[in-house]
Amino acid sequence: MPAQRILIPFHDFSAGGTELIAFRLAKAWIKAGRTVSFLIGANNGPMRDRVPDGVSVTILSPECPRSTFSRVRLGKQMAADTVALAPDAIFIPGNFHFGVAHAMKHALPNVKIIAKISNPLIGPPFDHGLGVRLARPVLHGITRGIDWFAAMSQGLTQEAQRQLGHDRVATLYDPNIPDDVTFDFERRQPLAPNGPIHLIGVGRLEPQKNWPLAFQTVAEMRKKRPTRLTIYGEGWQRAELQKKVVQMGLHDCISLAGFTDDLARRMNDADLMLISSNYEGGPAVAVEALAQGLPFVSTDCSHFLREITIDQAFGTLVKGADPASLANAVIDQLSRSGPQPSVVAKALSPVRITDAANAYLDLFDHQIDASSPDAPASAARR
Repeated sequence: MPAQRILIPFHDFSAGGTELIAFRLAKAWIKAGRTVSFLIGANNGPMRDRVPDGVSVTILSPECPRSTFSRVRLGKQMAADTVALAPDAIFIPGNFHFGVAHAMKHALPNVKIIAKISNPLIGPPFDHGLGVRLARPVLHGITRGIDWFAAMSQGLTQEAQRQLGHDRVATLYDPNIPDDVTFDFERRQPLAPNGPIHLIGVGRLEPQKNWPLAFQTVAEMRKKRPTRLTIYGEGWQRAELQKKVVQMGLHDCISLAGFTDDLARRMNDADLMLISSNYEGGPAVAVEALAQGLPFVSTDCSHFLREITIDQAFGTLVKGADPASLANAVIDQLSRSGPQPSVVAKALSPVRITDAANAYLDLFDHQIDASSPDAPASAARR
């Protein structure tokens, strides 16, 4: 039995990678003949106008805008609308929304709930020693009601299985590359040794992305050669980060450029993608950059990045949060030629939109089949 009606809950229309990927999945699922509904806590955010055609949208009444404890009550407030929408499967789009699952499962105990793991389940500073032992019970409480998990890399899958204490985690890649992309970019040549450098950063203006580290990296690079950094994204840290840029005397070379609908062109104007995150699940921006032949330098923040960096021309992962090391890595990376189109095409083949979206549908359908009273034993083990 297919999951014909799929429900995706969101707190609001925030412009983050989690929302972007969920929107892509929804569009592909509709194209595959499924019905997709969004259940939204508050009708605000820059992604409001990017809802795919064919998706039905239900806004809570009264609305539940984001606040310190809003996620605690969001699931309960969504319960009645969840029942009214009568989904066959519920897709939780990322870690931020795990908390809604328990109330939804209580409202519809027979509906399968599948959650995407968008970041490591237990991140710093709780990812080792006593911190892990304290964090695991909290994790198990937050994930109550979730039947199955999807992780975007093999390493993240294995890590999640350890933290959750079970094997109900599948490796499903994010839909990052359109099916019609042909990887026909021209291979970038090494940058002139003394030439100016234009870096690009993409992501929410929030602590996870550690933009101050990116600022410090630029400050280190400017000791050696002209460097500028353009950051695309929005978030609640904007004012704080803008103030820090000024305090560091970098206002003439660092721009917080806000949200953009033309990221591909912005990437073409840059020499390299800089990722300074403390942790990531599978940063889509690195994939989108590689699809255009743009290499990256990143903190060693993601299992996914480790797995796709199969060629030195793709980029460099730097352990630790040392701006001098990141600066040196940028200069070294730009002294090499960029990646070859054929090598990029092979590495990114699992993240084509249709293939990735269909893999999710297979998981949904198998879970519904496994819960059927007439399901064979083999289906129950999938």
